[in-house]
Amino acid sequence: AGLIAIVCLVLWIVFKQMAVAFFIAAGVLSVNVAIDTIILAKAARMHWRTFGARLAHLGVALIFIGIAGSGGYDTEQQIVMVPGQSEQVGDFTIVYETLGADHGPNFTAMWAAVSVYKNEQLVTTLKPAKAVYSASNKAFSEVDIHRTLASDFYLALMDVDMARQMISLRVMIKPLINWIWIGSTLMVLGAAVVLVHFVLTRKHKV
Repeated sequence: AGLIAIVCLVLWIVFKQMAVAFFIAAGVLSVNVAIDTIILAKAARMHWRTFGARLAHLGVALIFIGIAGSGGYDTEQQIVMVPGQSEQVGDFTIVYETLGADHGPNFTAMWAAVSVYKNEQLVTTLKPAKAVYSASNKAFSEVDIHRTLASDFYLALMDVDMARQMISLRVMIKPLINWIWIGSTLMVLGAAVVLVHFVLTRKHKV
């Protein structure tokens, strides 16, 4: 991990872009893990400890990919829209469909139905909201999210003009961000496998 961090720093100095550095480091680490796994498997030296270590290293590579994508190629844009209007944000087209309201015992929430398209195909319809709570009389934006392995698409309703049905939306696109969580899970699983193997081995020796 320390060596990879040094590699990332050197690559960042060379390319001046941390995202590129993380992508290259992830590629180098992935290739190293794959070659090492093949060599160990052919030599019949692959056991639970080495398997867990390789799994953890693969998790680190996926985390690097997630950091590179979400930190280096993310998109954030604020848009004012009226019903029926469409806007292009990154690779997505968003269409403001309608405005609605929900009433609860201690809040009133305005929500906007917004369709999200990619390559002219409907991806999802999100309903970001803005709720006002009677106890504090404060308004809070409630983000709606569409998650995929490729990216997370966030919509936040920032402001509403009821008279004109006009809304202000904050759009955020985070490519590959879920690979951070997948990589973290693999790291934890890999560490757990190594730990269990170590404990069992110690018991057998005793």
